[in-house]
Amino acid sequence: MTVHVRSNRLHTTVPCAGANSLAMLSTDPETRTAIVFVHGYLGHPMSTWSQFHDATRLCGDATWNTSDLYFLGYDSTKLDVRGASEILLRFLRELLPRPPVGLFESTYQDRRLTVRPEIAEYHELYLIGHSLGGVVIRNAIRLGLRDKIRRVPPENIGSDAEALFGARTVECYLANAHLRLFAPAIGGSRLSGWLGVAEAFGRPTMAWSRSKAELDQSSAVLTEIRRETERFAAKMTKLRAFTAQIAWAGDDKVVIPLEYEHDDVGKYFPEATHKSICKPSKKFLMPLDFIGLGNGVTQATKEA
Repeated sequence: MTVHVRSNRLHTTVPCAGANSLAMLSTDPETRTAIVFVHGYLGHPMSTWSQFHDATRLCGDATWNTSDLYFLGYDSTKLDVRGASEILLRFLRELLPRPPVGLFESTYQDRRLTVRPEIAEYHELYLIGHSLGGVVIRNAIRLGLRDKIRRVPPENIGSDAEALFGARTVECYLANAHLRLFAPAIGGSRLSGWLGVAEAFGRPTMAWSRSKAELDQSSAVLTEIRRETERFAAKMTKLRAFTAQIAWAGDDKVVIPLEYEHDDVGKYFPEATHKSICKPSKKFLMPLDFIGLGNGVTQATKEA
């Protein structure tokens, strides 16, 4: 396990998640929020979300300081959407309701470190996706809840997650998750979209892959994820995870901006590109505000 300490967080790898997964674990004993970031096609837990690794430096909001950040890794060029979704689900089942104690204990410079004196259960789960990562998140929620929802008696359809699935179950966390999606590929890619990806990521050519093929606008995979998610959102109105908040880039050459029927109206940011939409900086604080911790107001915004 690779570990280093910076500011008020322990930066470490996450063996129980996908390849190259990373975590930034808060030292604050009041930490009760888990934020899981899922990158897109050709993305990486570090390169896609690198600016979020310094989010607490840019943001004085105490809610960020009482959150653990997890950056899921998976091979987007070899896995299909289902395979990536299963990696996310397996990780969430390990993480919730109480994360593994081993994640928070490590050795640094011959000293035994414990990030926090007590590892408590999480109260809130945020799922943050970029591009293909948005599809992976929506599919994981659908797969993780589908069988349980199908067994709900008609008279209980309108109940909340705790009544339906039981408090502190993984299904309850999934159903109540806050979804924040940056330029998600839920509506498919543009005709020339993958040339745009190649340009954005500096790749001169791009090989065929199952996940890329599944992001075609007419893909049966995208159609089924949308159909079932919208059906669940219409029936299970108290389950937050079947709706999402979405940020779109004004200069996006890759994805088709499309929201599901019950999603909040998407927000457009004309200065952003498909690659930059999820990268906060001192001059572009939107990604921090968009996620909405602590009412979504950064310290820099308050002081402006």
